Amino acid sequence: MRAAGDDQVRAFGELCPAGFWVRRMAHETIVHRADARHAAGDATDIPADLAADAIDEWLTVMSPPNSGQNDLASILPEGTALQAQATDCSSAGSR
Repeated sequence: MRAAGDDQVRAFGELCPAGFWVRRMAHETIVHRADARHAAGDATDIPADLAADAIDEWLTVMSPPNSGQNDLASILPEGTALQAQATDCSSAGSR
C-alpha cells in the first residue's frame, strides 16, 4: 500500500487513491472486531480518532446523501436532519 501511494485503484466502480483501501479495511476490521468481542461479552475500546474517522467514512463514502442506495436521505423524514456529536474528543483532534 505504501508503494502504491496515490496510484489510482478500483473501489466500488470508481478510481480512488490506493490509500482508500487502507482506510476502508481499517474500519471494516474494527467493526467486526467490536462485533465479535460484543458477542463474547467483552467490551471494545476504539480510539476516538479512529471511531470519528469510521463514522465520517460511513456518512460520506458508504452512505452519501442522495446515493439512492439506502442512504440517510432516503430514510429521514423530509425537512429533518441527522446530527452526530462526539462526546469523547480527548484524542479526536479537530474531527
